[in-house]
Amino acid sequence: MYVDQVQLLLENGSEQKDLWGINLHPAKYSTPDFVEFDSMINIRPRANNMSRSVDDTSIQDNLRSVIAEIIHE
Repeated sequence: MYVDQVQLLLENGSEQKDLWGINLHPAKYSTPDFVEFDSMINIRPRANNMSRSVDDTSIQDNLRSVIAEIIHE
């Protein structure tokens, strides 16, 4: 479950501010719709992120880069 994964990441040095909720759509691999930035945990008024999405495009780009390092053909 998501909460278990977050706990593991936090125990291993990740910071809560760096953890974002996303969905991956395998059938849409190699398309812009592969990564969906939609999760309730993304609503972060303190970080000026008021939606379920990840509003900051630089954070989106960083997340896509990390995903590309892990998931590839």
